[in-house]
Amino acid sequence: MPRSVIMGIGSLDLNSDAGVYLTDPNDPKTQEVFDIWAAPYRKSGALALSESRDSDSAIKVGIDGQGAAESYRLSVTTE
Repeated sequence: MPRSVIMGIGSLDLNSDAGVYLTDPNDPKTQEVFDIWAAPYRKSGALALSESRDSDSAIKVGIDGQGAAESYRLSVTTE
C-alpha cells in the first residue's frame, strides 16, 4: 500500500505502439527500473515497449534522485 498518493486529472493510455525513452540509457539503474516495470507487459505479450529516440511521443523513464527509498512519481502530460 502506498504511503501517500496525490491524485490529479489525466490518463495514460498504452497501446501496442507505445515507445519508451530512457532519460539516461547508459545508467544501469534507469534500465533496471524500466525493466522491472515493463516485464509484466512484455511477458504477457500485451506491449512490446520498444526503446524510442523521440522523447515527445514516448513514456519517459529516468531517475532524478528526488524521491524517498522505493518511491516513484508518475506525471502524465501532453508535452
